[in-house]
This record gives sequence, C-alpha cells and structure tokens, in this order.
Amino acid sequence: MIRILLILPLVSLLLWSFSETQYIPRLSNTPILPTDDMQQGIYIKINKDRITVNGKIVALNDFAETLNNITKGWEETDYTTYRPDIQIWNTSEARLAEIDRAFKKTHLSKANGGMSIIPPEPPVPPSPPTPEKPEEDELEEAKEEEERLESGSFTSPPTPPEPMDPIDHVIAMAKKRADFYFENRKISSDKAIELLKKQKNLNIETKRKGSSKPQVPLFYWIWTIG
Repeated sequence: MIRILLILPLVSLLLWSFSETQYIPRLSNTPILPTDDMQQGIYIKINKDRITVNGKIVALNDFAETLNNITKGWEETDYTTYRPDIQIWNTSEARLAEIDRAFKKTHLSKANGGMSIIPPEPPVPPSPPTPEKPEEDELEEAKEEEERLESGSFTSPPTPPEPMDPIDHVIAMAKKRADFYFENRKISSDKAIELLKKQKNLNIETKRKGSSKPQVPLFYWIWTIG
C-alpha cells in the first residue's frame, strides 16, 4: 500500500508534463478586418437617402473625404487586402449611383481598380444547348416515308416461287440420272411417275451426297394425332 501511494504522485506528474492544449481557429464569413497598422475599420450603411459611416451620418458631399480620413496612413497592401462592410436598404438606383460615384473618388476604390459599392448582378444562367439539326439525307428519308404512309403505298415482299409439280420434278431428276426409291426398293423414273399419278398422298424428296447421283425417295405422308 505504501508503494502504491508513492507511485500515484509520480504518475500524475508525468501525465501533467506531457499534456498540451491546442487552439484551433474558427473560420468566419465576416468582412476582412483592419490590421493593427490601420486606424479603424470601415462600416457603411445606406438606408434610402441617409449614409452612415462607422455609426455617424455623413452627407454625400463629405462621403469621399470621410473615407479618405479613415484610411489616412494606410499602406498600399492595406488598401488592396481590406474590404469594407457595406449594407444597403430601400435605396433607389439613382441615389445608389450617386453614392457609388462618390465612393469611387476614394483612395480605397482607386487602389482596388475602381471598387464599387453596388453589388454585382448574379451571372446569367447558360442557355440550353441548341438541338442539332438532322442531316439533309435523314430529312429527305423522313419526308419520303411520310408520303408513303399518306398514300398507303407500301413495298410488298416478293412473291415466293410456286412449288414444282412432283411429276415435273421426277422428269428433271431423271435427266440428271437420279436413282428413285419406293419402300426401300429401287424403281425406274417411269414407275415413280406412275405411282405419283395413282397415289396423291405420296411425297417426294431429293437427296444428294457429294458428287454422287441424286437419290429421290418416294414415301407416304404421316399424320400424328395427339
């Protein structure tokens, strides 16, 4: 117990010696404040016809001189890095233009390329892209298609050729020295024509294997009832 009591103050001393306080600056949206070399900041309030500079009412003719007196003794960098706090209420455009002309006579405005107290207008939103015009060929095709639809004239598909008569097919195959078969037996072309004339339900098929002679079997139609 005595050892523990002796260690506790030592541990507390070590923790205190390694502790450090860190200060984190906070960002602000307020206007740039004057530096230590400046006399004071500039706070301008314009309400209708009344002009107030740092809480004091100022006539329009004395506006520029008042601001120049405040900035007397400023360095060039002080002018270019400082922005005054300007608030405007219920002031006509004509009156605001007069005050702005007086403000542009000050050292602060001239050092910043003619700084104005009038807030800039919001940027104009970009115009939507112009749709691309279709090519002349596409327009011509669309016009022709529209004319065809209006006239009701459509290009019909070609008529398929009529199937050859089985007897004519046997004659054509006989000229090519084909072999004819019926019920797995070889028959002559005359016999094949005779069978086709007598039995209308016979079907005919032509087979060719490589360079050998065509083979033409005759067979019955088969219907499946299910």
